[in-house]
Amino acid sequence: MADSTPTSSDEATAKVALHNHTFHSDGSEGVKDLIRHAARDQVTYLAVTDHDSSQVWRKRFERLSRLSPSVTLTRLQPFPGGYLFYPEERPGLLMRMYFGIEFTVVVTNHPEESVHILGLGIDPPSPDHQIQLNRIAQARFERVKAVTEEINRRDDGIYRRIQLTWDGPGITVRSVIGPSMYPTRMHIAATMDQLGILHELGYEG
Repeated sequence: MADSTPTSSDEATAKVALHNHTFHSDGSEGVKDLIRHAARDQVTYLAVTDHDSSQVWRKRFERLSRLSPSVTLTRLQPFPGGYLFYPEERPGLLMRMYFGIEFTVVVTNHPEESVHILGLGIDPPSPDHQIQLNRIAQARFERVKAVTEEINRRDDGIYRRIQLTWDGPGITVRSVIGPSMYPTRMHIAATMDQLGILHELGYEG
């Protein structure tokens, strides 16, 4: 059977961006902003590969499952592992968007070492797969919370001038993490920055 998949007008000069993160892990943008910037740069092969998170793709799969064949406004055409579409910002550009993920794998007998494995064109997350991702996310939240508590406990050196709140009203570590499922110590630093603590300690800029 002939392949009916549409092709770009110039495959030889296709632009590829297959390693991108959103704010669901350690990126600073949502999917819409990522697509807009990719369209501006005429990227024709795009993948979102958030760290240990399928948040983006779960929502996208749900959206695709609701689309009927009569929906032609965005000219979405699903294919295994992603979909084809023409972004609003550049209607003449055919973009292939792949479902992806970046797994963090700890090296056996060397827990301080890790390897990042990039997965592209993935299937919808299975229940077992999602359970494992949730465990990874929970472990990360617990680790960052423990670091926050340790900072608050210490009263030596600069630590005596730092007091952070994990969750609650106002600026907290949890509010700075936001929708990300990949909290890191950088979120703690960002919280300190938003609270003005880094400026007080002379680390700003």
